[in-house]
Amino acid sequence: MDRTTCQWRPFYATRSGVEGTIYEFTNGHQARRSCYHGCRTRHVQHALTGIAINMECLAPRATRHPH
Repeated sequence: MDRTTCQWRPFYATRSGVEGTIYEFTNGHQARRSCYHGCRTRHVQHALTGIAINMECLAPRATRHPH
C-alpha cells in the first residue's frame, strides 16, 4: 500500500494501535515466558493477562479523579 494514498492513514493507525498493545503484552507483562506448560493453561494465562491489560486501560475512566 502506497503511503501517499488516503487509504494508508487509517490502515497504519489501526496497525500502530495493535503493535502497541502487543508490545505492552510481551514486555510490560512478561508474556514471553510462561509459568505453565501446555496449551490450555498457557492460553488461560494469556487470556487473564489480556483482561488485566483491559482493566488497566479502563481504570482511569471509572474513577472520578484519574491520576
